[in-house]
Amino acid sequence: MTEQSPEGDRKKSFWQRSWEILNAPIPGTPNFGMDRAFLGQLTDRLQATRQVLFDKVKNLVKGRSKLDEELLEELEELLLESDMGVEVTQKAIAHLRQQAKHAGLSPDDITTTLADHLKKCLGPPSWLQFEPGQGLQVIILVGVNGTGKTTTIGKLAWRYTAAGCKVIIAAADTFRAAAIDQIAVWADRAGVQLIRHKEGG
Repeated sequence: MTEQSPEGDRKKSFWQRSWEILNAPIPGTPNFGMDRAFLGQLTDRLQATRQVLFDKVKNLVKGRSKLDEELLEELEELLLESDMGVEVTQKAIAHLRQQAKHAGLSPDDITTTLADHLKKCLGPPSWLQFEPGQGLQVIILVGVNGTGKTTTIGKLAWRYTAAGCKVIIAAADTFRAAAIDQIAVWADRAGVQLIRHKEGG
């Protein structure tokens, strides 16, 4: 992988940087990387999740002539049902209410304004940097089902073990069926320790 400046890294897309991280060669180890087909599936699934949410928002505001409290309450309910989270949803609704009051926001503007607000909440993506000997460092993977978290954990564990790091995986998903068993398989393949609890714990 060609060395890049931090400024150059920030200009790259999230997927491009992720691809480079997971495919950077480790001296003295076999080639290891993420399958391009898998990365494409991951992108498609995230796109589908995003599209479903914003299609719901578009359907909600369709035919509305004004952004009133009734519409905001319905939107709040929709976001909560979509697992947006209480705090994030409340801040999003407050932002839309403020924009409606000061900038004359219309129902047709909600989708774009909401998307822009959520992007700002996420902030810029950060560069994943791990080096042996830097002490305890933690990576937490979160996301909707089916986006490849478990597979990525296994690959990261293998990669950092091969680079000389001591890796421990903690199985935090105790509710999805067979989630712990799946991460246990990847921990075994990577040769790393697994911290686990009983299902439903």
